[in-house]
Amino acid sequence: MKPTPRFLAVLLVGVFLPLAAGLPAGFGQVTPPEEYLGFKPGADFHLMSYEEAIGYFEELAGQTDRMIVRDMGETSMGRRMKYAVISSEENMAQLDRYKDINKRLSLVSGLGDREARRLAEQGRTIVWIDGGLHASECAPAQLLPQLAYDLVTDDDRRTRLIRENVIALIVFANPDGMTIISDWYMENVGTPYETSGPPWLYHKYAGHDNNRDSFMSNLIETQNMNRATSLEWYPEILYNQHQTAPFPARIWMPPDAEPTNPNVHPLLIRWRNLIGSAMGKAFEEAEQPGAISRTSFDSWYPGYCTQVVDSHNCVSILTETALYSYATPRFYPLSEFSQNHQDLVPGVFYPSPWRGGWWRIGDAVAYNSTACKSILEVAAKFRYEMLYDKYKMARDTIERFKKEPPYGFDRAVTDQRGGHIYCRRRLHPQRRDISRRLVYHSHQSASRIVCQERDGETGLS
Repeated sequence: MKPTPRFLAVLLVGVFLPLAAGLPAGFGQVTPPEEYLGFKPGADFHLMSYEEAIGYFEELAGQTDRMIVRDMGETSMGRRMKYAVISSEENMAQLDRYKDINKRLSLVSGLGDREARRLAEQGRTIVWIDGGLHASECAPAQLLPQLAYDLVTDDDRRTRLIRENVIALIVFANPDGMTIISDWYMENVGTPYETSGPPWLYHKYAGHDNNRDSFMSNLIETQNMNRATSLEWYPEILYNQHQTAPFPARIWMPPDAEPTNPNVHPLLIRWRNLIGSAMGKAFEEAEQPGAISRTSFDSWYPGYCTQVVDSHNCVSILTETALYSYATPRFYPLSEFSQNHQDLVPGVFYPSPWRGGWWRIGDAVAYNSTACKSILEVAAKFRYEMLYDKYKMARDTIERFKKEPPYGFDRAVTDQRGGHIYCRRRLHPQRRDISRRLVYHSHQSASRIVCQERDGETGLS
């Protein structure tokens, strides 16, 4: 049958309209976040709630084979803590295989060098990107729906490379707090209380100190995230985004300030520096001035969510983006800069000083987007190296700590059986395998329990 003009017209629209929109032929209608939310992520005076953000995730996941939404458990206030998994269609069809490869490379047990190299060739880099752990630092969580949309729909060379080589996990780290802050701010926009803090904590129990809980896993959300990183996905990179940049810089990024944790593998520090340098280059290419390194933030304290995964040979990345207050813009004249920064002299780790002006949540969202995509690009380009080095760091660390302390964890308890259960419940979500051998000491009428790692099983420092 000869095709009619109407049929040809419909065919042409079906082929070329998705291409014009940056989508591959055959790709269905994909809703952009501004259409779902009613505003673009990063718009002045607008903050989405967790419910709005995860509702968009679920709508987007229903329109593509490149994304699914998973549930990692309940929050302290009874919400479901959901996250997105994004990669190419081919990778999404083999998620269990790639998770198993990462697990084997991470735990090392029974794995020789030749097999590790073979697995590194076959695997995919897994990258965890979270936002909103500190809920009043709004920009990172507000970015995530836009980031998910970009990773699913963009068809440029870099994004295709990322989808082919990386499995991205996009995580809202504090769902309760995201909605608490959004509700408070949106109710008070245009009033004298617009930039004030809410009269309650943005985490039910810990407030701002939820990031001090990662090593102990007291909070449900911490337990959820530790299980996901250390018992399920075993990522090569964890990127934790915050918003307290040292003024007048617009974003702080690695390399970190001194000191560093002497117990982590040197390769982990080198990877962090490499990724930070790539991010700095990306900011210059995007003409986003004010990126600074080697000041203010170090990696010494081992209890943050970033430093906890360092002990799992996962390269942790922290950034601190500039923030005024929520989604309210502010103008910064040069006269508000400290005397040391008013001369705008470039430095080795601050080569393009910010010159002042308006700062909006949309600017912070844009900087965080540049950072996320730069990290994902590094993960894609160095896929084999990152996977193999995960194995090498674990192997080397096991050998190191066979010969030098610390050999285990020693915790005082008043009940022998209860102490063992406490250790297991708190440390097992971080892949710290607890021995059932109990060692008791007399100390001020209290029993002490030694929680030991099984030799050669985890590669934790």
